[in-house]
Amino acid sequence: MNPKNNYSPCLSAIVILLLIYCLQAQAQTLPYGSSSDTATFMLNDKAVHIISYQYGLPHIRFIALHDTEKTGLRAAFKFMAIHGGYAVELQYGNSRDIIFTDSLKNFSFDPNKIFTPEGAYLGLAISSIPQIPTGMEEKIQKLGNEVLRFSKIDSLGFIIALHNNYDGGFSIYSYTNGNYLENTAEEVYINPDMDPDNFVYVTDRRFFNYLKQRKLSVILQSLQVHDDGSLSVYAMQNNIPYANVEIQHGRLDENYRFLLAINDMVKEIFPPNFLLAK
Repeated sequence: MNPKNNYSPCLSAIVILLLIYCLQAQAQTLPYGSSSDTATFMLNDKAVHIISYQYGLPHIRFIALHDTEKTGLRAAFKFMAIHGGYAVELQYGNSRDIIFTDSLKNFSFDPNKIFTPEGAYLGLAISSIPQIPTGMEEKIQKLGNEVLRFSKIDSLGFIIALHNNYDGGFSIYSYTNGNYLENTAEEVYINPDMDPDNFVYVTDRRFFNYLKQRKLSVILQSLQVHDDGSLSVYAMQNNIPYANVEIQHGRLDENYRFLLAINDMVKEIFPPNFLLAK
């Protein structure tokens, strides 16, 4: 008798259960009756899929720009399944940056830095080679314009972005005095009882004051912030209030808690938009 064979059915069942559990944990689904749509933008050999999801009224809209940052999107789906809403994500190959080929040379850029001409150029200039082919930055900005069009993120008068970070690196302390992002921050409120990886980055004083009152760590973007093409800079240039919910990867419950606070915030500051959204 082979003891290994005796245990194999049990082990197989355990493996199957673990697989089902992992798939369920990673699933990004909405209830029956939700809808989705996809637009595909071709950047030479790279297909960038812009995917929208809606359930109920789109009284709040979320946008997730990095293909490797899924906790925020999962939290948005959890929120939308209960409260309704609209979310957009980019899918382009499970990497943080978008990588494509032109004339047999590789280029990469951050999809959160494509919303202004200056940012589209700088993003490519920081890429792998010093010379940018003519018209390349215009292609990148066209992608940014397509994301904005498809997302309709400013149709309610505000923008809610979703980002995730890793433990022990970038945090709210990156914006404090003496650190590399201090010049981008007008004011910083840190709740010492919170994980510094979890915070909100905003462009509107009303957002800052509300979240500070709720004891959520929050950063107010400086009016003198450098134009890096990011969605927050685009929002500021166009007078659209913006909030980026920045949460450590895997902290789904905390991400969801922040989205509930954001929902309360926009309901209070934009009540007509919130109640009459179609």
